[in-house]
Amino acid sequence: MNFPNIFKGSKIITLEENYRSIQPILDLTNRVIDFAVEKFRKNLFTRKKGANTPHFIETENENRQSERIVEKVTELRSRGVKLGDIAVLFRSGWHSKTMR
Repeated sequence: MNFPNIFKGSKIITLEENYRSIQPILDLTNRVIDFAVEKFRKNLFTRKKGANTPHFIETENENRQSERIVEKVTELRSRGVKLGDIAVLFRSGWHSKTMR
């Protein structure tokens, strides 16, 4: 976050167009970015449309997060959603590891 201060005269180039995700996912991502204390302002967008709305899960700790995701996937499966049609997105891969 201090890069522009350390390297005076540097130019920040914001990459905003996304070629993989659908717009509902990027809309949620933009909202999450809005709440970040430290951030570079940007507005992610795509030309890919999509009707599926992602679910945002906020929990008190990482272990509860993993449990809540399993509960949601199980619920969706019981309602007839195929597991191959469900995706779990993490900011980073290590967020998916539950510590006990």
